[in-house]
Amino acid sequence: MNWNDLKSRSLRIYTTPWCSDCHRLKKLLTRQGLEFSEVDVDSNASAREHMVAKAGEFSIPQLEIDDEWMVRGWHQELPSRWDEGLFFEELAQAIPAQD
Repeated sequence: MNWNDLKSRSLRIYTTPWCSDCHRLKKLLTRQGLEFSEVDVDSNASAREHMVAKAGEFSIPQLEIDDEWMVRGWHQELPSRWDEGLFFEELAQAIPAQD
């Protein structure tokens, strides 16, 4: 999977206005030419509950793909908080391979 593979998918980012990692992920996706919708989980309780149910925890940003799979858009354990290789590794683990 790569950035071009994501262009044909529906992307939704769960964010808050105060989250710097959220802002960085949105900028990155925009630079890659990806379209996405954004949901503010601070102001939308039902979206927050949906995200937590799918992700298994409250952590932002989360990227929902095709209304089906949820992948974190940050890597708290890393000094820079982002690793493209790890992101695509997590995507590959979350999304089943196409036949």
